[in-house]
Parts: sequence; structure tokens; C-alpha cells
Amino acid sequence: MKKILTIILSLLWLSVIADQPIRVAMLEPIGNATAIQKRIIRAELTSAITNSGIYEAFTRADIDHIMNEFNFQSGGMVDDRMRQEIGRMSGAEIICIIRLTVDGTDFFVEAEFVEIQTGRITRTAHQLMPSSPNSRIQEGCRQLAASLIGRPIGGGATAGAARVGGQQQAGGGVRRNGAVWNPDGIEMVYVEGRGTGITAMQGFFIGRFEVTQEQWQAIMGTNPSYFRGANLPVEMVSWNDVQEFLQRLNQRTGRNYRLPTEAEWEFAARGGTATSFCPGGCEFSGSNNENAVAWHTGNSGNHTHPVGRLAANELGIHDMSGNVWEWTSCVLGVLRGGGWNGTLHSHLRVTGRIGFAPSSRGSTIGFRVVHP
Repeated sequence: MKKILTIILSLLWLSVIADQPIRVAMLEPIGNATAIQKRIIRAELTSAITNSGIYEAFTRADIDHIMNEFNFQSGGMVDDRMRQEIGRMSGAEIICIIRLTVDGTDFFVEAEFVEIQTGRITRTAHQLMPSSPNSRIQEGCRQLAASLIGRPIGGGATAGAARVGGQQQAGGGVRRNGAVWNPDGIEMVYVEGRGTGITAMQGFFIGRFEVTQEQWQAIMGTNPSYFRGANLPVEMVSWNDVQEFLQRLNQRTGRNYRLPTEAEWEFAARGGTATSFCPGGCEFSGSNNENAVAWHTGNSGNHTHPVGRLAANELGIHDMSGNVWEWTSCVLGVLRGGGWNGTLHSHLRVTGRIGFAPSSRGSTIGFRVVHP
């Protein structure tokens, strides 16, 4: 362990000064793309992220071999002591993990920033782009980087942006599809409204992730969950419990967080008005392949998983299929999205729904929030 730590620290040797760019270590992309595709994507993303002026993205000759450890590649988590030492002594604050999924002539690219010191996934973005020509890949990577950091590449800072946790977070005034807002430690994604008449819907922010045990405990002072872990979704919470959480959260923040309506939940799960990854619409939230986006009985190992580990949907929202069922605002107790023990495809689909009494609790039941 000491040897690995020494090598890593020798690679990440520059210190960060407060007014200098935040240093980001770019890992070798993972996924089913070719080695050439991976090199092109990483090179273009490295350049685009650095050109933002906020971050300095870098690689080292041996960093791929060292950082190819399973724990890094599966979400940026490392042993607590090693993580703290790297965060304290190295010059990099963030690891950038890139996942590539190739489908014919197109490939889906997802990149996420993981804080070295805490292991927390702090920002995720995604882009569907063609495999050629190179000029279109370059533009796709610029768009991906802009979404990842929350501001246009080469432009001014996003309106209302505030530096939180060492990076730029989109402010409450930013209301465009996929814009990120994190004023209170619960990362939100903006979903644009649609149309007029009976199908009209106002735009809203929805949680990028299911509410975690860490977030619940910070407000409620307790953790009711059966499966324990700070970044696991909170479960064993009834609809009534969630109402108390929301009341306390709103009292503390002065905002108006709430549960999504069924219509809002499904609209967000389908990707809103964003271009769909799947011709005709995705069966599950972000894919026609449930294994890509959902923890269910076939891949969960019979337990919940840390939020945000699987691919996001078109808007950058994670786990709307699988992991835990999610309460909606219906007082009759309607749950959406399916859970880690789901055996029915119909439950995992964006149209899936079941009804439970508002007092019901279970290790498969959690929630995410909406604002306003």
C-alpha cells in the first residue's frame, strides 16, 4: 500500500493554490470502446476541461496502470486512509472517470468528477456523439466538458454560479435542460417544461440522485436504513417520514423542496425534452438495457448500491430505474422506478408504478426531491 501511495503521489506532485485552476487527474476511459477511441476521447476532454480556465486536467505516463485499480474504476472510491493521504499531500483534488459505451457508429460518453479526499461523486455529465469525423468528436467533447463543469468552454462563468466543494455549481437562476444546482448539499438537475394545454408542464429541478443516508442523517439526526452506507440511498422511510424530512429541510434552508408529482417523475425519467438515447424513447430511464442504468435482482447482489454508479439518463439523472422505489407526491402512496430486488421488467420501466400505504416502509423504498 505504501509503495502504491508513493508512486501515486510522485505522479500528482503539483500543489493547488487557491486562485489557481483545480487539478484533475484524467483516468483511462473504461467501457467497450477501442483503445484508439478511448485515447481520442480522453485527449479531447483533457483539452476542453483545461480550456475552461477553472480546471487543469492532466495525465501522466504511468497513471493509467496505477489508477486502473478496481476501486478507482468503479466509482473513484479507495481505502479511507489512502484517500485522505492523497487528498492531503497530492496536487490533484479530483479524479475524472470516463465511461464509453459503443453502439454501432455512435458512442455514449459519460464523465464524472470524484473528489479524491472524500470519494464523493460531485458532478456527472454525458454526451451521445458519432465515432467520426474527428471534428464532431471534438465538438461533442467540448459540449460534454461544458456540461460537466457547469459553464461554456471559452465563455464567461455561468450566471449565478458559486464555487462549492472546489468546483463551479450552476446557480438557481440557470434554467436550461440539464443545468446543475446545488445550494444545500442536494445536487439538482433542471428539467425544462413543455408545451401548453393539458400536457403543459412547468420546468423544475429534480434530484440528480436519490436522497442518501448522509443527507437524511444531516437533517433528521437518525438513519433508519437496513443497508448502511453514507452514499447509499436512504430506505426504510415511509411517505409520512419523507414529509417530516421535507418540512425540516425547508425550515433549515428557507426553500420549498417537495416530492415530485407522478407526471414530473415520469417526464424526468424519460429525459424530458432532451434528445433520447433510444429511437422512439428508452424503455428504462436512459437505456433499453436495464443493466446499464438499473440495479435489480439480476445484478444488485440483493442490496442497494451507492447512488450514481450506473449510467445517467439524457438529463444526467441517475437511478430512476432500480436501486430503490421512489415516493411521489400522491397522498395515496404511489412509488415509481423499481428497486434492487425487482424481478419484473415492468417495474423498472419509466411507466412502472405501484401503490403502497403512506405509512409503508421497506429496504426497497426511498425517494428523491424536487424544487420548487
